[in-house]
Amino acid sequence: MNLQNFLVIAFSGCMWALFDLSRKKLADQLNPVFIVILLMALQTPIFLTMSFWDQWSHPTLEYFAFAFVGILLNCFANVMFLASVRLAPLSLAIPVLSLTPVFSAMGAYLFLREPLSLQQIFGIAMVVSAMMYLGKIAFESDGEAGPIQVHLKSDVGRGLMMMLGVSLIWAITPVLDKICLMSAPASQHAFVQCAGIAFFLIFYQIKFLSFSDFLLKARARGWLVASVAVASLALVSQFWVMRLVSIGIFESLKRSIGLLASLSFGYLFFSEPLNLKKVSVAFILGTGIAVLLL
Repeated sequence: MNLQNFLVIAFSGCMWALFDLSRKKLADQLNPVFIVILLMALQTPIFLTMSFWDQWSHPTLEYFAFAFVGILLNCFANVMFLASVRLAPLSLAIPVLSLTPVFSAMGAYLFLREPLSLQQIFGIAMVVSAMMYLGKIAFESDGEAGPIQVHLKSDVGRGLMMMLGVSLIWAITPVLDKICLMSAPASQHAFVQCAGIAFFLIFYQIKFLSFSDFLLKARARGWLVASVAVASLALVSQFWVMRLVSIGIFESLKRSIGLLASLSFGYLFFSEPLNLKKVSVAFILGTGIAVLLL
């Protein structure tokens, strides 16, 4: 991998990490479904504008079939992601996404009969072991847990289970994206995905929406603008680099950056405790992902 590809992957990973932060901030103020509608609707004209630099193609029926599946899966994944970070600390929720490459490898083994090497098995074991330890961290307490603490723990547990579902879905969608990018430029595919997700969620949520929902507070508007900006950069850079390198290399570096960012942002922006246990889990997860994918 040359330096240019590495820098694009690193840039994309940083944008996804900032996107996680901005979505967590928005999730603390707004309904998760409404947030996804706003994010996707506001990104749509950005990618439409990018079409002036890309020569859009005439996709085949096969493209639309894979794109449609990707849209449906991402509707669930994006809403569940926001619900998850709303309930669970960022430094606990984001590391669960490290299971994405594990699900990808296991799916290839179970459904495509692709053999697992000893290196891959070792990487899977490292990631799964670290996740089990992360679960222990999430539910351990100092001394007696009162009723409020027990309730909060229940919320954290539900949040982490939701992120587990997100991880499973996001093990599938990069493959769908890579297939779609064989017959459509990045801006066109991003436009189709964002417009499709916004349309389906508006159709689902229309009876619950009112004009007052769109009158956001200044703080929410600021985080929304930031979220749209970093999401657009993250998506375009991801689609671009996926044409140049394997999904495994991209996911390995992206997840490693996300792990470090979740600890840092959790500590700096949400006063989440940063301790040796969390750092150890992040290190084991990052190493396990690298062993599994590289």
